[in-house]
Amino acid sequence: MNPDTISRYVESISRTKKGLKVLIADDIVVEQLMFLEMVKHYLPESNAKAVGQFGLESELNDSSHIYNLVVLEERLMIEMRDQRYVQRIRTKYPKAKIALFIDRKNLYQLQTVSRSAAIDLMLTKCLTVEAIAEKLCLSFPESE
Repeated sequence: MNPDTISRYVESISRTKKGLKVLIADDIVVEQLMFLEMVKHYLPESNAKAVGQFGLESELNDSSHIYNLVVLEERLMIEMRDQRYVQRIRTKYPKAKIALFIDRKNLYQLQTVSRSAAIDLMLTKCLTVEAIAEKLCLSFPESE
């Protein structure tokens, strides 16, 4: 790995907002585990919860939780258009950033999905864990 990349990464981590609350909505258990481990290791003092589609429904109907970041797996946006998850997440958690975890080969489908404008971060599945972590860290600077 390029030394400049490592330096930039370490610098971004050191200035990341602490105590973030992260909701991971993904039916693929391996991807849930990857995000849970990434939050644990790269986002200081943050809490993460991973749920599938039914868990997301429960979270959207529960008034007791607040999240700073919601990671939404592509299937919940592209294939489940009638559920309008992005709109519901934006309404429920207006201050949260929404990240879409999407396979690069499916990016073209966002051209036909009007809700893509509501997405704050695009995380492609081909990125390394470190690249995803860096993108998240840079999205939540300590000064916010």
